[in-house]
Amino acid sequence: MSRWPNDSNVRIEKVMEKGSVLADGDNGKLGGKFIYAGNRPSCWKSAEDIWITGYFHYGWADDALKLAAIDTVAKTFSTAQPHRYGIVAGSPWNAWYAYNIPEEIDAPGEFYIDRKEGILYFYKNEEIKTLELSLFEKPLMELNQASGITIQRIAFECSRGIALEIKSSSDCLLKNCTIQNMGSYAAAISDNPEGPVGKNNGFQNCVIDQTGAGGIHLGGGDRKTLEAAGNFVEYCSISNYNRISKTYCPGVQIMGVGNRISHCEIFNAPHFAIQLTGNDHLIEYNNIHDVCMVTDDVGALYYGRNPSERGHLVQFNYFHNISDIHSSSAIYHDDGACGMKVFGNVFYKAGSKTVLIGGGSDNPYVNNIFIDCKRTIDIDDRLQSYDWAMPWIAPGNLFEQDLNEIRYNQPPYSLKYPELAKYWTDNPGLPKRNVIDRNVFVRIGVVCNNFKRVEYSENNLIVNEDPGFVSEKNQNFKLKSSSVVFKKVSGFQPIQFDKIGILKNGKPVNQSKINK
Repeated sequence: MSRWPNDSNVRIEKVMEKGSVLADGDNGKLGGKFIYAGNRPSCWKSAEDIWITGYFHYGWADDALKLAAIDTVAKTFSTAQPHRYGIVAGSPWNAWYAYNIPEEIDAPGEFYIDRKEGILYFYKNEEIKTLELSLFEKPLMELNQASGITIQRIAFECSRGIALEIKSSSDCLLKNCTIQNMGSYAAAISDNPEGPVGKNNGFQNCVIDQTGAGGIHLGGGDRKTLEAAGNFVEYCSISNYNRISKTYCPGVQIMGVGNRISHCEIFNAPHFAIQLTGNDHLIEYNNIHDVCMVTDDVGALYYGRNPSERGHLVQFNYFHNISDIHSSSAIYHDDGACGMKVFGNVFYKAGSKTVLIGGGSDNPYVNNIFIDCKRTIDIDDRLQSYDWAMPWIAPGNLFEQDLNEIRYNQPPYSLKYPELAKYWTDNPGLPKRNVIDRNVFVRIGVVCNNFKRVEYSENNLIVNEDPGFVSEKNQNFKLKSSSVVFKKVSGFQPIQFDKIGILKNGKPVNQSKINK
């Protein structure tokens, strides 16, 4: 949509009225009012159907607000509705851009919608050979309680909804397909609430690009019985998502029980690459980079605030070039998150706090390599020291509700996760069993902010020089057989760096370079 500025944001100068704050229980409908910078809005004839979008309070909560009025003398915007957390100024991400403005159609491809007259205006500087416009909001294709269906070599394009939904099905596969220019997610696998548990469905060798929300919803499995679904996303390129919804719409949202993301490349996004809920997921051999590019308090791989969600294995992934302009992590165990083993991964220039453990337990980091990271292991005890987090473990509160819902102290949970059955008698506010062992730290600013809160072994290696990579210059972080790591770190297992990401004929393919 036609917007101003075309490729940047404008800061919120000063807030006159923050508006109703729904998050604090204020259910009013009072919009906000703030002073804007610059004179450009003076060129707009009317505020009718102009919207602004941005981060009006927190750096992890984007929003779109309709303008009620523009005062070009006082240089103020008044919004027609409130932002959930109230409008504030002062943080670097408190900024906005305006869109759907007829006067701002000044670049090829920009358009404006006159809803009253039902007219779409757009700027095209070349001859129009094909014009596509979609009003379709439902899935382009849906499989419901199906089995054994393969969909391949099809391009799904140009829809306001999603391309494909697979519900309560088994052995269905989307293969060698392209999904682009969608208004919502690209595709989803899930189970109907009253339907059977679908199994072994997947997406393979697909390219997903330019979606309004995220990439793939990968669900399935039964959390009450811990019955695994075995659904998967593999050898897929997922990029340039979050065109409309900037946060909490990741490249892959993995849910349910026993699902897998492997050999994918996920890149070019303002927020998460992967958001995780549920149990017993496997995330392996993925190339994750250039995410968390705008937002604050964010992780490329993110989960949290439910101690029953555990049993995950994250192995042999490459996290790199993750923005550090705000608080960002490669892996973020947020708000008491537990039970994720992180083994054999490579982290290179991976955020401002590469690993952030927010008060949780049972998150071992073993046999990983960290290179050029500012702060590597960041850990806190928020459940026993932060005013906003301590109530979660109070009797009858959030964590007790979550644990009781899945009968945490009875089979199958008590058998599969014996430490969970003792959650309340094991000082839940204190992080524990977060083992740091057999890792290599190369040119690290801070290895750990609080060694008292982790189990840091002597079998870790800290060096300031190349420990024997095949080619650090070319970011080939496979270790040579002569590497000092194998001599100084007892039991260190070689990481098959050349097997990470999308493979073609057994060799990695960098999809981001192909897209360029």
